[in-house]
Amino acid sequence: MFKRLIPVLPVRDVLAERDFYESLGFERFVDPVEKYPESVFAALSSTKEGDGVLFAVAIAPDFDPDTAEQRLWWQIEVSDVKALYERAKLANVEIESPPRLESWGRRTMKLRSPNGYLVSFESD
Repeated sequence: MFKRLIPVLPVRDVLAERDFYESLGFERFVDPVEKYPESVFAALSSTKEGDGVLFAVAIAPDFDPDTAEQRLWWQIEVSDVKALYERAKLANVEIESPPRLESWGRRTMKLRSPNGYLVSFESD
């Protein structure tokens, strides 16, 4: 019945948000059936096939980046948070907090997206 969850994040600037995720290693996922202008909608995936982490960003002209963190708590599990941290530094991504070992035994880091989302990454 249920096949997959594809969150769609409202954003003011689709291209900036897409570029942010691509700089971290996500790839554009192009659905062969659905066609959207690049400035209106972008699907992103951790794999070319779209069978890993898959989500989208869509234009929302009234979106207020100051409320992004209140709308969504975004957490993505990765295999190596330290390697992703190095990649984020090279891409000049806004780092909210560098990798650190949490009390529950997982290593986390937080980045800030161009549209104001706080994106948390976690690994063993």
